[in-house]
Amino acid sequence: GDKQLDRVDKKQASLQEEARKDLAARELARRHMIPFVMRFMPTYKAGWVHHDICRRLERFVRRIEEGGAPRLILAMPPRGGKSLLASDFFPSWVLGKHPEWELISTSYAVTLPLGFSRKIRDRLRDPAYHAVFENTRIRDDSSAVEQWVLTRGGGYRAAGVGGGITGMGANIAIVDDPFKDDEEAQ
Repeated sequence: GDKQLDRVDKKQASLQEEARKDLAARELARRHMIPFVMRFMPTYKAGWVHHDICRRLERFVRRIEEGGAPRLILAMPPRGGKSLLASDFFPSWVLGKHPEWELISTSYAVTLPLGFSRKIRDRLRDPAYHAVFENTRIRDDSSAVEQWVLTRGGGYRAAGVGGGITGMGANIAIVDDPFKDDEEAQ
Protein backbone atom coordinates (compact mmCIF):
# COMPACT_ATOMS: atom_id res chain seq x y z
CA GLY A 1 0.00 0.00 0.00
CA ASP A 2 2.20 2.85 1.27
CA LYS A 3 5.32 1.64 -0.59
CA GLN A 4 3.38 1.45 -3.82
CA LEU A 5 2.02 4.99 -3.29
CA ASP A 6 5.56 6.24 -2.56
CA ARG A 7 6.79 4.70 -5.83
CA VAL A 8 3.92 6.31 -7.75
CA ASP A 9 4.62 9.68 -6.09
CA LYS A 10 8.35 9.43 -6.88
CA LYS A 11 7.60 8.45 -10.47
CA GLN A 12 5.19 11.37 -10.83
CA ALA A 13 7.69 13.79 -9.29
CA SER A 14 10.38 12.48 -11.66
CA LEU A 15 8.09 12.97 -14.68
CA GLN A 16 7.22 16.49 -13.55
CA GLU A 17 10.92 17.33 -13.14
CA GLU A 18 11.67 15.98 -16.65
CA ALA A 19 8.81 18.08 -18.05
CA ARG A 20 10.18 21.21 -16.31
CA LYS A 21 13.67 20.54 -17.68
CA ASP A 22 12.33 20.03 -21.21
CA LEU A 23 10.27 23.22 -20.99
CA ALA A 24 13.36 25.15 -19.85
CA ALA A 25 15.49 23.61 -22.62
CA ARG A 26 12.89 24.56 -25.25
CA GLU A 27 12.79 28.13 -23.94
CA LEU A 28 16.60 28.37 -24.05
CA ALA A 29 16.56 27.08 -27.64
CA ARG A 30 13.99 29.74 -28.57
CA ARG A 31 16.12 32.51 -27.08
CA HIS A 32 19.67 31.45 -27.99
CA MET A 33 21.28 29.72 -30.94
CA ILE A 34 23.79 27.43 -29.21
CA PRO A 35 21.08 25.60 -27.21
CA PHE A 36 19.01 25.46 -30.42
CA VAL A 37 21.91 23.87 -32.34
CA MET A 38 22.61 21.43 -29.53
CA ARG A 39 18.96 20.38 -29.43
CA PHE A 40 19.41 19.00 -32.97
CA MET A 41 23.09 18.04 -32.65
CA PRO A 42 23.54 16.86 -29.04
CA THR A 43 27.19 15.94 -29.63
CA TYR A 44 28.08 19.37 -31.08
CA LYS A 45 31.21 20.74 -29.43
CA ALA A 46 30.86 24.52 -29.43
CA GLY A 47 34.12 26.34 -28.88
CA TRP A 48 34.55 29.98 -27.98
CA VAL A 49 34.42 31.03 -31.65
CA HIS A 50 31.07 29.28 -32.15
CA HIS A 51 29.63 31.00 -29.10
CA ASP A 52 30.96 34.30 -30.47
CA ILE A 53 29.39 33.70 -33.91
CA CYS A 54 26.04 32.89 -32.31
CA ARG A 55 26.14 35.99 -30.08
CA ARG A 56 26.85 38.12 -33.15
CA LEU A 57 23.99 36.49 -35.08
CA GLU A 58 21.61 37.01 -32.14
CA ARG A 59 22.64 40.69 -31.93
CA PHE A 60 22.15 40.99 -35.71
CA VAL A 61 18.55 39.75 -35.34
CA ARG A 62 17.89 42.18 -32.48
CA ARG A 63 19.07 45.06 -34.66
CA ILE A 64 16.64 44.02 -37.41
CA GLU A 65 13.84 43.72 -34.84
CA GLU A 66 14.65 47.28 -33.74
CA GLY A 67 14.20 48.52 -37.32
CA GLY A 68 17.83 48.70 -38.29
CA ALA A 69 19.54 47.45 -41.43
CA PRO A 70 22.65 45.80 -39.98
CA ARG A 71 25.47 44.15 -41.87
CA LEU A 72 27.48 41.25 -40.50
CA ILE A 73 30.53 39.70 -42.12
CA LEU A 74 31.94 36.48 -40.71
CA ALA A 75 35.43 35.79 -42.02
CA MET A 76 37.41 32.81 -40.82
CA PRO A 77 39.31 29.90 -42.33
CA PRO A 78 37.44 27.08 -44.07
CA ARG A 79 35.97 24.26 -41.95
CA GLY A 80 35.64 26.51 -38.89
CA GLY A 81 31.89 26.07 -38.51
CA LYS A 82 30.63 29.40 -39.84
CA SER A 83 28.44 27.85 -42.57
CA LEU A 84 26.92 25.31 -40.21
CA LEU A 85 25.92 28.11 -37.86
CA ALA A 86 25.20 31.04 -40.19
CA SER A 87 23.81 29.30 -43.28
CA ASP A 88 22.21 26.17 -41.82
CA PHE A 89 21.05 26.66 -38.23
CA PHE A 90 20.64 30.45 -38.22
CA PRO A 91 17.83 30.50 -40.83
CA SER A 92 16.00 27.72 -38.95
CA TRP A 93 16.26 29.64 -35.69
CA VAL A 94 15.32 33.01 -37.22
CA LEU A 95 12.27 31.63 -39.03
CA GLY A 96 11.15 30.06 -35.77
CA LYS A 97 11.30 33.44 -34.08
CA HIS A 98 9.95 35.34 -37.10
CA PRO A 99 7.88 33.12 -39.41
CA GLU A 100 6.80 36.27 -41.25
CA TRP A 101 10.39 37.10 -42.34
CA GLU A 102 11.83 36.32 -45.76
CA LEU A 103 15.36 35.00 -46.15
CA ILE A 104 17.50 34.70 -49.25
CA SER A 105 20.59 32.50 -49.26
CA THR A 106 23.13 32.69 -52.06
CA SER A 107 26.55 31.37 -52.99
CA TYR A 108 28.85 31.32 -56.05
CA ALA A 109 26.87 28.28 -57.22
CA VAL A 110 23.31 27.41 -56.33
CA THR A 111 24.25 23.92 -55.06
CA LEU A 112 25.43 25.20 -51.66
CA PRO A 113 22.26 27.17 -50.76
CA LEU A 114 20.09 24.37 -52.17
CA GLY A 115 21.80 21.95 -49.78
CA PHE A 116 21.12 24.29 -46.88
CA SER A 117 17.53 24.75 -48.04
CA ARG A 118 16.93 20.99 -47.89
CA LYS A 119 18.39 20.74 -44.38
CA ILE A 120 16.46 23.76 -43.11
CA ARG A 121 13.21 22.65 -44.75
CA ASP A 122 13.56 19.17 -43.24
CA ARG A 123 14.33 20.64 -39.82
CA LEU A 124 11.25 22.88 -39.99
CA ARG A 125 9.14 19.77 -40.66
CA ASP A 126 10.60 17.89 -37.67
CA PRO A 127 8.29 17.48 -34.63
CA ALA A 128 11.32 18.33 -32.44
CA TYR A 129 11.44 21.73 -34.16
CA HIS A 130 7.71 22.24 -33.58
CA ALA A 131 8.29 21.58 -29.88
CA VAL A 132 10.50 24.71 -29.86
CA PHE A 133 8.75 26.84 -32.49
CA GLU A 134 5.15 25.70 -32.65
CA ASN A 135 3.98 28.51 -34.98
CA THR A 136 6.44 27.94 -37.82
CA ARG A 137 5.10 25.67 -40.56
CA ILE A 138 5.86 25.31 -44.25
CA ARG A 139 2.86 25.73 -46.51
CA ASP A 140 1.81 22.47 -48.16
CA ASP A 141 1.49 24.16 -51.56
CA SER A 142 4.92 25.81 -51.48
CA SER A 143 7.80 23.55 -50.49
CA ALA A 144 10.12 23.35 -53.53
CA VAL A 145 13.77 23.24 -52.53
CA GLU A 146 14.59 26.48 -54.43
CA GLN A 147 11.93 28.43 -52.57
CA TRP A 148 9.40 27.63 -49.88
CA VAL A 149 6.88 29.73 -48.02
CA LEU A 150 5.67 29.56 -44.43
CA THR A 151 2.06 29.72 -43.29
CA ARG A 152 2.82 33.08 -41.64
CA GLY A 153 4.06 34.63 -44.90
CA GLY A 154 7.82 34.35 -44.51
CA GLY A 155 10.03 31.91 -46.33
CA TYR A 156 13.36 30.95 -47.83
CA ARG A 157 14.86 31.31 -51.31
CA ALA A 158 18.10 29.68 -52.49
CA ALA A 159 20.03 31.16 -55.42
CA GLY A 160 23.46 31.30 -56.98
CA VAL A 161 25.30 34.62 -57.22
CA GLY A 162 23.87 36.41 -60.21
CA GLY A 163 20.82 34.17 -60.04
CA GLY A 164 17.18 35.08 -59.87
CA ILE A 165 16.99 37.39 -56.86
CA THR A 166 16.92 40.76 -58.62
CA GLY A 167 13.94 42.70 -57.34
CA MET A 168 13.36 40.29 -54.48
CA GLY A 169 13.27 41.65 -50.96
CA ALA A 170 14.32 39.91 -47.79
CA ASN A 171 14.62 40.63 -44.11
CA ILE A 172 17.92 38.75 -44.18
CA ALA A 173 20.22 37.92 -47.09
CA ILE A 174 22.94 35.36 -46.46
CA VAL A 175 25.94 35.22 -48.80
CA ASP A 176 28.10 32.16 -48.16
CA ASP A 177 31.22 31.66 -50.30
CA PRO A 178 30.42 34.20 -53.04
CA PHE A 179 33.59 33.26 -54.94
CA LYS A 180 34.52 29.82 -56.20
CA ASP A 181 38.22 30.27 -55.47
CA ASP A 182 40.97 32.83 -54.88
CA GLU A 183 41.50 33.39 -58.60
CA GLU A 184 37.86 34.33 -59.13
CA ALA A 185 37.93 36.58 -56.04
CA GLN A 186 40.92 38.47 -57.44
